[in-house]
Amino acid sequence: MNHNPLVTVIIPVYNASEYLRPAVESIINQTYENLEIIIVDDGSSDGCMDSIFDLITKDARIVTLQQQNSGKSVALNRAMDVMHGEFWGIQDADDISYPERIEKQLAVLLDKKELAAVYIGHDLLVKGRQFAPTFRQKETEECKESIVAFKMPAHDPTGLYRVSMVRELRFDSELRIGQGFDYVLRVGEKFPVLLAGECLYTYRINYLSTIRKNPPQNIEWVSLVIQKACKRRGVDFKEYRFNPGGEYKKKKRSQDNHIISQSMESVIDLKGASRIWEALKVGFICSTLNPFDWYYYKPMVYGMLPLKLISLYRSCKS
Repeated sequence: MNHNPLVTVIIPVYNASEYLRPAVESIINQTYENLEIIIVDDGSSDGCMDSIFDLITKDARIVTLQQQNSGKSVALNRAMDVMHGEFWGIQDADDISYPERIEKQLAVLLDKKELAAVYIGHDLLVKGRQFAPTFRQKETEECKESIVAFKMPAHDPTGLYRVSMVRELRFDSELRIGQGFDYVLRVGEKFPVLLAGECLYTYRINYLSTIRKNPPQNIEWVSLVIQKACKRRGVDFKEYRFNPGGEYKKKKRSQDNHIISQSMESVIDLKGASRIWEALKVGFICSTLNPFDWYYYKPMVYGMLPLKLISLYRSCKS
């Protein structure tokens, strides 16, 4: 068995501005060093690739590809067609991986050969503040339940995949938004996956990103992903009630929806680990993002309630 396999990390880039360099450096500086790093420039026009020119020239592990702006799916597929790794994962161009991310995910995949993918918990980076870590482990059965319910077991760019299992799967080029959601569903429908119980990835909330500029359009893309999943599974989409809920009624709230839901999950994880003060801090930080909207105080309320009461509330709501 190869205990030092090559791992490919794909970094799709489109106008990543000042965020690209920290993202690339977080992969270059991984504790696991046997990496192939493929950076795909999807027609950037802001000169962001110039910011990493020195990194590209110094590190022989980095391969760069360029294309006209065709979308993230096309960029990822192009890299997947030329990659050499036995395992592969994504690093989004405005996010940051913890130094031990690849090492720890790979260790799980080498130990559990039945898995096609291992996901990890993540925290948030909002206006320079890093907070709201999630780190609860989900075994294969719980991950399968999420997939069946049209939900991701974890944030999509945190996955590390076994190429021998997912070799034929590609990202849907029809999808400009939601391609990661779609890919996670398709992998989970075919193979067992696991969410490791550690926070090893930082998701940056970038208010200038495409996904945050038009929330109603995002809902349409997610609806399309679920329609495609229903068709694969032989489920009538008309009978499946796709309802984004009242969380999208206000523009500001829809932009911050991931922050609020992530903060609530983080509070639950922290309280479960008896880290009460950290849980309350997460709730407080979330409330300061929009102090005039009660919904942003929900994680703080979670921080003050017993976990059993939160579980009962969620059960009744669902």
